Amino acid sequence: MTIDYSLVIKRLQRMDEFFVAYSAATHMPYVTCDTETGNDQIWMFPDEDSVKEFAAPYLARKIPMHGTRVPKEAAPEFFMDLHAMGINEIVFCDGGSQHKLDLGKVVRIPDFNSLPEGKRPLMNPSLQLSTCYFLQEMRRPGLAADSPDRADRDTLEAMAEEMYVNLARSKFLMPVQIFPSVDGNDRLSLPFITTKQGDNYQPIFSDHTQYIKHTKIHKPMDHTKVLLVGIEDLQKHLVSNVKGYLLNPDGYCHVLDAQQLALIQQHFPH
Repeated sequence: MTIDYSLVIKRLQRMDEFFVAYSAATHMPYVTCDTETGNDQIWMFPDEDSVKEFAAPYLARKIPMHGTRVPKEAAPEFFMDLHAMGINEIVFCDGGSQHKLDLGKVVRIPDFNSLPEGKRPLMNPSLQLSTCYFLQEMRRPGLAADSPDRADRDTLEAMAEEMYVNLARSKFLMPVQIFPSVDGNDRLSLPFITTKQGDNYQPIFSDHTQYIKHTKIHKPMDHTKVLLVGIEDLQKHLVSNVKGYLLNPDGYCHVLDAQQLALIQQHFPH
């Protein structure tokens, strides 16, 4: 039987704010997969106390999460971020009830396929989802390798393989500085991020939403442009004083060093 959630959706759209369960492991909405439908979900609440109640049993199992407030004016951008992540369902927990809402019915999703190929924004939803699922499990703190709360080795290896396959298939956005020269030999400079440990990494991004998020936090330097690169291009663009790349440094911030890049190309040719 089909349930009409139109009143729930209207209530959600009129709310001045809502709260979302965020993973402390990825700094992104905590994602789950519905065991019956296979839908990829995030969890939304009308108030912060409801998030804390939801998070309590997860925290007991060493799955760190917290509530993040989304004001009404930020909701359209937030919903587009979910689309870029590959999320297709919102679980809205309200008054003791769980309402499973199709993302496309909560917000209008633009049809980017109608645009010419060169005009479409870069999106890698399969990469985003597989990386979030893997890192949510791998970054759980304080769990012994043989803990019954940890996914078994075969499951983790399967999650990692899916992520690596998607990395091999994906294109990425890489910021560069291009300094024009009168003789036509433009000078190229590749920016990098220095971690608290003093290691340098070049930033790359899975999609335009992640790059835009980065530019709001870190103002781009003059002459910055963005290149579209594949996994096979990343090795040759590594500069001598960096260890590798940070994929989505303002999200799950996944490290890809030179050795990993070589192994991905060797074992997962696309």
